[in-house]
Amino acid sequence: MTEALHVDGYSTASAVNNTVKLTSLPSILREEAKRLDEEFDLDFIVQRLKDLPGEIRQQQDLVYERKQALETAKEALANLEAAMVLAISEEKNDAGKPKYPNETARRAELMERKATSQEWQDTAQLVSQLEHGLHEAQADLTKLENEYSSVKYLANLQSRRLLARTGVIG
Repeated sequence: MTEALHVDGYSTASAVNNTVKLTSLPSILREEAKRLDEEFDLDFIVQRLKDLPGEIRQQQDLVYERKQALETAKEALANLEAAMVLAISEEKNDAGKPKYPNETARRAELMERKATSQEWQDTAQLVSQLEHGLHEAQADLTKLENEYSSVKYLANLQSRRLLARTGVIG
C-alpha cells in the first residue's frame, strides 16, 4: 500500500509496508528555504538581529552622554543666573540703599543683564542645542528599538511561514 504525504502539491513521502520513507522532503525544504531566503533576504534579517543590540547599546550610551552634557550646561546657566541675581540684590545706589528696591525692578534688571550678557547667550544657546541633540538621540534610540522589534517579529513570521509551507506545522 502506498500513501503520499502532500505539502503544497508536492508528494513528500511514500509508505511501503506501513513504513514511511521520506523521498523528496529535504530537496523541497531546500528549495523553499532558498525561495524564502531570496524573497525576504533572511541573511539580512539574521544580520540585523545580531547587529541591533550593539547599535542600541551605543545609542543608549550617546543618550546618556547627551543627558549629562545637558545637565552640565543647565547647571552653568543656573549658576550664571544666580550670580546675576546676587549682583543685582547687592547693588547700591549713591545713597547706599538697594539700587533695585522691589521685585519688579530686580526682574527687569535680570532680564536686561541676560539679554546683554554674551556668556549668558552662549550658554543658553548651548542648552538649546544640547536639548535638540538629546531629542534626536532619543528619537534614534526609539527607532532602533522599534526596528529590533520589527526584525524579531519578521524573523518569527518567516520562520513560521517556512515551517507552514513545508508542512512541519499546520
